[in-house]
Amino acid sequence: MVEKVRVLQVMASLDRGGAEAVVMDWLRHVDPNRIAFDFIVNDGDGRGAHEDEVVALGGRVVRAPRFKGWNVIGYALWWWRCFKDHPEWDIIHAHHTVPGFVYIPIARTLGRKVIAHSHTAGREPSLSGLIRTALRLPLRYSADLLLGCSQAAATWMFGNKEVRIIRNGIGLDRFADARSARQSTRAILGLQESMVVGHVGRFATPKNHERILRIFARISAQEPSARLVLVGDGELRDVIEKRVNELGLGDTVHLLGVRKDVPELIAAMDVLLFPSLYEGLPVAVIEAQVSSLPCVVADTVTSEVAVTEGVTFMRLADTDEEWADAVMTAWVCGSERRSRVDELRAAGYDSVESANSIQELYLRLSSSLGRRV
Repeated sequence: MVEKVRVLQVMASLDRGGAEAVVMDWLRHVDPNRIAFDFIVNDGDGRGAHEDEVVALGGRVVRAPRFKGWNVIGYALWWWRCFKDHPEWDIIHAHHTVPGFVYIPIARTLGRKVIAHSHTAGREPSLSGLIRTALRLPLRYSADLLLGCSQAAATWMFGNKEVRIIRNGIGLDRFADARSARQSTRAILGLQESMVVGHVGRFATPKNHERILRIFARISAQEPSARLVLVGDGELRDVIEKRVNELGLGDTVHLLGVRKDVPELIAAMDVLLFPSLYEGLPVAVIEAQVSSLPCVVADTVTSEVAVTEGVTFMRLADTDEEWADAVMTAWVCGSERRSRVDELRAAGYDSVESANSIQELYLRLSSSLGRRV
């Protein structure tokens, strides 16, 4: 009899972030008769946006204590007990990599196969960021398999080790089809006659929302119809709301929070603005290209993200005025919003193909444990 492979996905949360969206797409598309997912997330973050769907699709969600450094012994004991209580987890897929130096050796000691997956290509310029980077160093030696969402993310976390690239697949057809909702979505938002600058991402330091606001202030000075749409939520939302008011942008900035209609919102935008401090490979920029939405992106983001000619790279050192001019040029020169599904699919960004690739990896690893898969 064929045995179902049960994979544990270790993540910081199950909210609507880039890595979470990718893993959820895998869950939707893998063969449920052969693969099942469970999740471990940080305790204390509340119920994640994806949790109900995980349960509906047969998964379980377990909450781990948050790793704080000083609690390393208690944290390690918790993982030891958890793995002992769940012998059904053949494969541990580590996306939450900072505490991986604790739980990965424990998993391997207990005979599990472990995948370490890099979703980022940089760190915060602080002592905390330096420590978090150092804690990830053992992963390149302790995991059975190393994965990255881009070559930049792979090299940053794992150095010159052999890494397999699994692109961040998305539902390409859904983003292409959403083009038909462009006018209705703009009407719902009250933006029919506006120049709509948008951003999709967690309100966190790497996304550089402060810079987004400064650049948009310059755009607004040039184009009175300009409006900024920010999709997402996070720990810096209150700070950004305050900054919006300080810059006198209250009437022109729309903070939409976490949304399920991201394809329609992207279709409603005129330019995607993405001055991130660092990224592994931003899913939103891939999503934008499906429908030919022009993107103005920091060159701290890997050039691998530019599948089409619609991505303009700017240096973070460029002035706010220069960034604003680039956004204005992208708006004025924007081409017809046609589907680019074929190009994105050929580049490996289809969610079904991505799920097939990850399923193949899981089955192969499970076979090496002697499972009949």
